[in-house]
Amino acid sequence: MTEQSFALDRTIVIAATPDIVFRHLTESARFAKWWGAGSTVHPRPGGKLYIRHPDGKESRGDVVEEES
Repeated sequence: MTEQSFALDRTIVIAATPDIVFRHLTESARFAKWWGAGSTVHPRPGGKLYIRHPDGKESRGDVVEEES
């Protein structure tokens, strides 16, 4: 896997309540339903993020901040 040094800043609009969206971003089982089987998220600063895309590609990252 190639190491890349960049940040992704993106805005999307989702037709769901904030509570539903929050749960999909903070609960690994829901996160995996959204991104793909095997994807995980540990929603805290320093937590790991792993996405297994449907085409077999993988993305990894770290949670870097928490909004108050």
